[in-house]
Amino acid sequence: MPGTRRRIEVSRVANAPARKVFAFLTRPDNHRALDTSGMIRSSADHHRVTETGAVFVMNMHNEIKGDHQVENHVICYEPDRAIGWAPAEPGADPAGHTWIWRLTQRDQTRPWSPRSMTGHHSAMSTCSITCLSSTDPKCRPP
Repeated sequence: MPGTRRRIEVSRVANAPARKVFAFLTRPDNHRALDTSGMIRSSADHHRVTETGAVFVMNMHNEIKGDHQVENHVICYEPDRAIGWAPAEPGADPAGHTWIWRLTQRDQTRPWSPRSMTGHHSAMSTCSITCLSSTDPKCRPP
């Protein structure tokens, strides 16, 4: 329905430090691994995202438009904490949809296990990942 605002938020804990997850997200070449729709084909420019205001281009495919490209305007860039972008048709302003990834470092102590063979507690670096997809103009980067 036109004018309907949608917001989808999903959170997970990753068994990796926030800096590694952030590094993964800053490489558009990796985004195909995140796509559950099957529309992302590849990064068109293969550049790492390094700042707010950058634009990266993705090669896409769907049944309606066939092969096409999407420009992604970086709206949020906080190293190791958050990255977000707003998709747009090439040469156009973003239409209002945003993808924002928020990362929260969560260091934990893991109890001894037979696999560790040390008998000591060991630090396990994890991070909480929240992906927010929205068409709500009130939904802004952190």
